[in-house]
Amino acid sequence: MGWAFAAYPALAPAIFAGRSPTQGELTTGPQFRSFYAHREQSAASFSRQFSRYLDVIMVFAKMLSVRNALALVALSSGLAVVSTLPASAVDVAYPASQARQGTPLYRDNCSSCHGDRLQGALDAPPLKGDSFMASWAGQPATALLEYISTNMPQDRPGALEPKQYAQLLALILKENGVAAGADDTPPIAADTLGDATIPAAK
Repeated sequence: MGWAFAAYPALAPAIFAGRSPTQGELTTGPQFRSFYAHREQSAASFSRQFSRYLDVIMVFAKMLSVRNALALVALSSGLAVVSTLPASAVDVAYPASQARQGTPLYRDNCSSCHGDRLQGALDAPPLKGDSFMASWAGQPATALLEYISTNMPQDRPGALEPKQYAQLLALILKENGVAAGADDTPPIAADTLGDATIPAAK
């Protein structure tokens, strides 16, 4: 209340006359002038702060717009990526004649370890049946072809010709229920298998 006592001389006429002070009397005292100046400064300060607040809001609004735009771009890109994904891998195909050619090769080079019916023997695993397909179904046919070409026969790895290993692969596929293709189906070859996979037994 110090400002009130300091302004008392300016308010005295109104106080003794029992009336409300005029605007001029209210702004006469130095403390009142300071009060009004402070109020004006506060209003200006509030205006500046409010302006900054609006600026911040605009910045966030722009950020949201950019984010939404980026999200739209990402979504569009994602759709583009999905649209350019390769089609599902195709099942490996072979002609029946190729599997037949693999029969004598298997008998002469593989049956002593894997059994005459691919059932497995001694320490050699079976080359057909559930356990075999559990390991190879869904895998690229090139992987199996490369494996047998590199590791078999066990006593002479890689001793056969690429064409012969392809014939053995065709025989293995046949024995695991993978049906042969039409008569004009190209024979299996390492450079033509591509992404073809070994289908599950049917």
